[in-house]
Amino acid sequence: MSNQSTRRVNTGITAESLYLAVAMWMEMFPELTEEQFSSVENRETTADSGKMKDLYRKVGCVLVQENGRLLAVDHSRDGVHGLAGLLVKLHDRVKGCSAFLSRKPCPYCAKLLVQAGVTGVSYPPVEPEYRYTTKEDDRVRVLFDAGQITLSVYFPQVKTELLISDQELVAKGILMNEIRDSCRLVSERFWNEESLRWMTGSSLEQTYNDFQNLVKWFTQINLSLKHSKLKLSAHSEGISFPEGTTRAFDPEHNFHEEQIAKHMLGLAMMTIQRTVEPNTGVGCVIMKNNDVMAVGWNGFPSKVIEEEFHDLSDQERDKKYPFFVHAEQNALLMRNKTNVNGGIIFVTKIPCHECTPLVKVAGIETVVLATPLKSIKEIYRLNYEVFQEEVKKGTFLCYEMVTD
Repeated sequence: MSNQSTRRVNTGITAESLYLAVAMWMEMFPELTEEQFSSVENRETTADSGKMKDLYRKVGCVLVQENGRLLAVDHSRDGVHGLAGLLVKLHDRVKGCSAFLSRKPCPYCAKLLVQAGVTGVSYPPVEPEYRYTTKEDDRVRVLFDAGQITLSVYFPQVKTELLISDQELVAKGILMNEIRDSCRLVSERFWNEESLRWMTGSSLEQTYNDFQNLVKWFTQINLSLKHSKLKLSAHSEGISFPEGTTRAFDPEHNFHEEQIAKHMLGLAMMTIQRTVEPNTGVGCVIMKNNDVMAVGWNGFPSKVIEEEFHDLSDQERDKKYPFFVHAEQNALLMRNKTNVNGGIIFVTKIPCHECTPLVKVAGIETVVLATPLKSIKEIYRLNYEVFQEEVKKGTFLCYEMVTD
């Protein structure tokens, strides 16, 4: 993977740590049979392989291209291993990619990533995807050696500047019991002393500190979303549905879809750390049929332009912002599938006049916001009323986030 710009404003987490954190976040994707932050007892899925049943742990995965662009994210589902599913779906685009996984892959996935031409694999020091046996471990090692895979084993490093204190969470109406329970469930899912047996001294201490910061970051994202509600915007309330039909995606009334929506908004919030803009970082995710088709954040279209405009002040925004690629634009341009018609976009800010027609022409029908849908007045000449007008006309169903 190519080197990332060293001048990014948000320096709380590196690109490599963020991609691994996203993989771990995707492992916690809410299924119909489990809670979003499920306990250790519920984290395994059963795969049928011939006459015997093998137990595999659920895995989240991220594929990143050689140029540093995030190609795809997914997780184990529908009886398919997460990485295997991505490699098959995107078979013609994965050569040279780096894979970030929430667990060390099983031999089945390892042989596929070697065959597909993946060059690097990163995963945290936790229990592997497979039930730990020396035989399985040896097979993965042989495959990685044969494929000359570059391995990295670490927990994502989240700097304290990204974290807020327990007291600040409590001030927002979150109970200490909720904070402790959320931290405990994440720790139960990922922390495993046996997987760290090869570490000693300062290395083990640093790993533990990195993990604790990651747990706190996941917890503050999770609980901030948990204490908010998604409701159909008043601008959408006048839209009528043909008799006998229901909304294709309804996070206001369907609990499972609410959990999915909040998880995707959490992912969008995480990706804001890749922006170069200090004041208006935006993240978004495009999904269709539970396939994540794109993840985007706002930034400059090239490093040359970024270097020229990076340090301009707020008073010079008119010089800077015409060159900015918005999160929705970035996601639509870099999506891993052509057809997003009928899809859903999850975004941390109301789409502006530049992005609204692009979301419309792509055929996306549902917009889920991490904020209330209300008028925004900015010094820079961005118009957010266009989106509200399209919602009123029924172009989009819009769900907005409101505080309990």
